[in-house]
Amino acid sequence: MNMIKDQIGIDATRIRNIEVRSINLEKLFSDQYNGVNNKVKRLSGDRYVNEETGEIIPSFQINDNLFFGEFIVRIVPDYKQVNGTTKRMYTYMKIGAGHVYMDNRNNISIEVYRQYLEEIVVYYMEERYGIEICFQGAEFEELEINVTIPIMGEFSKYRRVLSLFESNLPGRGYFMSTKNKSNTAGKESNQYGKFNNSEVFVMYNKSRAIREKYRNQREREKEKSKLFLKAQFSPNQAYKEFMTRLYDQFESNMECEECIRFEVRLFNKGKDRSRGTSTNKIERFLNIEKASIRRITDSKIKVCYEKYLEKMLLKPFCKWYQKDTQYLRDLVKKYKARYKNAWQVYFYSRLWEEEIQRETLVLIDFRHLKDVLNFKIKSRNIDMKHNRTTVLKSFIERAKKYEDGNLFLENDSDKIIEVFDKLKFDYQELFVENSIDLIPKQLRKEKNND
Repeated sequence: MNMIKDQIGIDATRIRNIEVRSINLEKLFSDQYNGVNNKVKRLSGDRYVNEETGEIIPSFQINDNLFFGEFIVRIVPDYKQVNGTTKRMYTYMKIGAGHVYMDNRNNISIEVYRQYLEEIVVYYMEERYGIEICFQGAEFEELEINVTIPIMGEFSKYRRVLSLFESNLPGRGYFMSTKNKSNTAGKESNQYGKFNNSEVFVMYNKSRAIREKYRNQREREKEKSKLFLKAQFSPNQAYKEFMTRLYDQFESNMECEECIRFEVRLFNKGKDRSRGTSTNKIERFLNIEKASIRRITDSKIKVCYEKYLEKMLLKPFCKWYQKDTQYLRDLVKKYKARYKNAWQVYFYSRLWEEEIQRETLVLIDFRHLKDVLNFKIKSRNIDMKHNRTTVLKSFIERAKKYEDGNLFLENDSDKIIEVFDKLKFDYQELFVENSIDLIPKQLRKEKNND
């Protein structure tokens, strides 16, 4: 498989075990303001006493929203000690690609991520909040890996294809589109996927998410001011210049082409974090012993995500396609034998009943129907000869008469091939004799140019 490795990266993360070496409490709780509505607040709970200095450190939370999202220091019992009478610091930070760049339309490599933490965030935390931290022993508690592909049409035209992918996703969990529809009063979903306590796989309209982010004038000004402030606070000259360029080109950078993001979010702890029950999902996903930010490599992330997408999308689809094609062939045989010349009426009615009333996709489009009709029956009692061209023409005419019938005429097989081709899936070997080898002309040109 030849995946688009350069486009696979990480985005939203939550890291724990951040070492706090010193805290200037006076500076931390002063009335400083970075211009982005940051908040520093004390949290209820235990306090930690520094044995060397006698300083009492409370639990606290920082909502920065500039160089990172959230940073929390919570004082908790240290159960590794006798009876848990001593205290320790539990620390975590939320940070993503949107804090490194202008927004998160682009992901980041683990190498850039580490460099950003060590060169930018460490300096900023001490300069802005008076906290000296070290990421040497930090580990991922939550990790998002994604890849985004441009599409040739509007996202709404791909909903049926994504719904098909979703319905065949392996593993336990809840369907994302069902959850999304319940929150939007029956509107069409913009998110498809599956989720459980330790893993979320989602396919969604990333271009819409970016457009909505900048739709409101007030929000646009707020986001633009962040770029200016990041340039002012940054200790790194190259990063300062990068932020300045983004600030100067802000209006043009708001534009975003139509695209679909394929994203997995991994959680080393389930929803019940109070119990501290670890699922080690990140370690199992990447096949590593410890989710250390220093041990995980870009090559490991890319290889594992390649295999994951193949497992979630390509293999289930190929299995469904072969099974479904045989199911439709059996229907044709059944209705042909029972109704003879009227078999098409009953066959098409069954397709619409499955798709519209039961919301179950059984036929992709009329090109799929070509594969369905590509069979021979050896039977003297049943006349199974049929002219495929005549049947296909009849199918198209009947489709136009049905309500929502055009959904069978949207060339969705082309969209499936487009997605697989842009993800560089080696799909032709897996389709066997039922291969949809109808690659769109535009994609053929792109492949020939490569």
